[in-house]
Order: sequence, then structure tokens, then C-alpha cells
Amino acid sequence: MGIPSGRARRLAVLALAVVLAPVVAGCTPKPAPQSTPTANPSLHAPSASSSRDPRAEVQKAVAAYTNLLNAFTAASNAGTDDTTELSKYATGSALQVLAKGLADNKAKGLHSQGTPGIDPPRVTEIAPASDPTTVKVVGCVDDTHWQLYNSKGQLADTSPSGRRSTSAQIDKSAGTWKVTSLAIQGVGTCPG
Repeated sequence: MGIPSGRARRLAVLALAVVLAPVVAGCTPKPAPQSTPTANPSLHAPSASSSRDPRAEVQKAVAAYTNLLNAFTAASNAGTDDTTELSKYATGSALQVLAKGLADNKAKGLHSQGTPGIDPPRVTEIAPASDPTTVKVVGCVDDTHWQLYNSKGQLADTSPSGRRSTSAQIDKSAGTWKVTSLAIQGVGTCPG
């Protein structure tokens, strides 16, 4: 499910402020224990895949999510429809939904103000666990203090605000992590 109009689009911007790396460290698989290195007279370097730390990959995926949300928030607060920064961190439906939200708001002369409250996201899936190429996260955002305003500085959206559940999938392609799907649900879908 994509992001609906108005307040939900503001929520997508809200997610930008999330700092996910500390949360990811507690939710990622532990690497296999490594034996104590011994002197190796061989001139062969270890393969890249054997030295890759899954936790580091998950942190990179979560950083892409965080950076996307920050870029979206900045663009929404500026009232622009420029997706240059967003495209560094998103592709596919995630980029399309956010770009449409920015374009719709710009066409209506709207911009956001304030900062959404963002709970640290929780990593729910890492696949494959040994060498991740897909990471899924869930979280909650609160748009109570993140509102849409018109060009005259008047509040433009009076729909209910509050806590909303979020979910995202972040995929690695050609060595780069990007958010490929992002959903923000209605008010009251997050406990607390």
C-alpha cells in the first residue's frame, strides 16, 4: 500500500529523521565465529564474500532508509518537487510515491513544517542472512508536530494527526542499497 494524500505524505517526510543504525545492531544476525588467524604463507587474499559482515550490510540498508526519509523531509519542508536526493536512496514504487507526493504538494503551493516524531525502526527480515540483499523494517511515526501549510503560512491540512505504522523494504542492487517500497498507514495503527 502506498502513501495516501495529505498527512500521510507528511509522514513519509517524517521518517527522514530516524536514526536506525543503533537499532539494527541489535536486530541483525551474528556472524559465524572466526578462528584465530594464523600466519599464512600463501599470497592469496581472502575473498570479498567471506569477509563481508552481514551486520554492516544491514546498517547500510537502514542508512539508505534513514537518508531517504531525511531527503524527503527536507524536500517537503522546502516545497520542492526535485527528487535528485531521493533517487540516491530510493527506486521503484518508493521513489514514485514520494515524488508524486512532492509534486502534488508543489502544484498546490504546499510545504511541510515541523518535525515528525519517529520511533527507532525494527528490522524484521534479512535475506539471505549470511550476505543480505534485502532488509525489511517496521516502525512508527507521529505527525502531530509536522504539518502542511500553504504559501500564506496557513495550516492547509486539518485531518487527524498521530501515530502511524510504517514499513519499508530496502534492496541491494549493483552494490547500492535503496528503498524499493515504503508504506505509512493511518492514524492509530501504532501502539503507544
